[in-house]
Amino acid sequence: MGVPAPEILCTDREQRWVIMKRLPGIPIDSEYERWNGCPYDEQEFGILLGRMHRVTPAGWGPIDDTGHALFTSWSDFLLAAARSAIATCADRAAISLALCNRLQQNWLPALAQMHLDTPSLLHMESLGFANIMYTPETRKITGLLDYEDCLGGDPRFEFVWMRFYFEHDGVDQPYFDFQRFAQGYGQIDWEDPVLLLYRPFTYLDKLRWIPISSERATRYNGQLEAMAGMWTREEEDRLSK
Repeated sequence: MGVPAPEILCTDREQRWVIMKRLPGIPIDSEYERWNGCPYDEQEFGILLGRMHRVTPAGWGPIDDTGHALFTSWSDFLLAAARSAIATCADRAAISLALCNRLQQNWLPALAQMHLDTPSLLHMESLGFANIMYTPETRKITGLLDYEDCLGGDPRFEFVWMRFYFEHDGVDQPYFDFQRFAQGYGQIDWEDPVLLLYRPFTYLDKLRWIPISSERATRYNGQLEAMAGMWTREEEDRLSK
């Protein structure tokens, strides 16, 4: 596929070890607030992620060590992930019971309408901006790392997480040029309503563990409250098409 990744040279399952070929370059500092612009070429990253998304895995959702995905449909994965996230957040009182009920009544039925024919291989491990090797002098990417969180799913799901990580402090962030990324990946409809449907996952994922009295938790609850009533029956029908 032309995607630079660690190559396994030999392994011993009984002894539980593996030897991999060392990649050139150095790892990127994951503290992107200290970056002076993006340290690697966003267009090249778009090309590499596009190549990954053209891989068709064996199914949907998380992929185990044998290459088998754990769900038979995209909607099954979305519903399982959403129910788990809502339950965890409710158990630790990170969201109110009223918000929990609204998400279950409005958001889950909309997720159930998401039916895709073919899964794409999603990277999903910090989306390459933290787990990446590169050459500082040329900004060339020399390796994408950490494939254990790969999913079989919808590329738009990956785009939502990209925007969350880079734009959660504001859309005017200086760390990543989305237009240059699209020059490598291809045309992306950032106004696609499906992206909004996937966005609650980002907030719920953080509300699983951040302090419930923090400013971030209050902000994420506000975002969820604003979205919880958006998915009407008409919207479900539109998404299913």
